[in-house]
Amino acid sequence: MYNLNEGQQLQHSYTYTLNGTYQRQEHLKNGKFFTCECKRCKDPTELGTNFSTFKCSKCEEGWLLSTNPIDPSCYWKCTLCTFQTSNNAIQKALSVMQSEVATLQSMTPSPQKLQETEKLM
Repeated sequence: MYNLNEGQQLQHSYTYTLNGTYQRQEHLKNGKFFTCECKRCKDPTELGTNFSTFKCSKCEEGWLLSTNPIDPSCYWKCTLCTFQTSNNAIQKALSVMQSEVATLQSMTPSPQKLQETEKLM
């Protein structure tokens, strides 16, 4: 048992914590009917974990970060160059990657599976 102090804030995760902000927000919006505005959800780097960060495809040095992680209509901007893209484009790329990972996970272990997995990294 844990003793709480009067007025102490309680925190509970209603979603899978290893998902990025957009996926967590979608789950909460569709299943729990609210938008989370905790520190992690509002931080483009997700408190330094970079769970939702993408490598910039233009300069290949910077990172794409959401300009407003709790706004699904926001855009993503590179930390080094001027490249920016829509949240929809990021979510489509994530969906493709998740599909490829699921396909690889369903394969019987083999050298080919290892090579295909390494290509995704």
